[in-house]
Amino acid sequence: LVIEMQGPTQMRLVVNPMTNEELFAVMRGRLAFEKNGPLARLNGQVEGTNRSYYNYFKRFEATGKLLFTGSALNPELDIIGKYESIHRSVQGSQPIEGLDSTDQKVLVSLAITGTRDEPKLKFGVQVEKNGKYEPWTLGDEESNAITFLLSGQFRDELTAARRSSLITENL
Repeated sequence: LVIEMQGPTQMRLVVNPMTNEELFAVMRGRLAFEKNGPLARLNGQVEGTNRSYYNYFKRFEATGKLLFTGSALNPELDIIGKYESIHRSVQGSQPIEGLDSTDQKVLVSLAITGTRDEPKLKFGVQVEKNGKYEPWTLGDEESNAITFLLSGQFRDELTAARRSSLITENL
């Protein structure tokens, strides 16, 4: 059976129900379903189009593709997610080198590879300077990205007590 998606075809793929991590994709592409006795296979590739998103603490706009190589429930992922927000300086905190004291746009990117059962996440952080996004180079990029997603602040802006409580609050 060949399945070709031309109109709005949607798929919700739950990656981790405990953290509400999921991919919602409005797809287009072509898949082939083959059943031979008890064995069933799904092969092909679909692309996520506009209105697709990936939930990981926040809703990331998502683009990319899913590659099915047999299992309908465990496709290979090649997804890029983007989350844009505003960074607001904390009153009374020391300014961080490289950050303006005014509000700045922040772009957190998320590259998702691997499979649905074993996704691999890689974060990136960029801040807007002079109307362009530039890579954030202070501290560990992954911890800054996750801290920003959870709190709206970068890791070095939070006290040790606030960092500790942030994890507890979000669990």
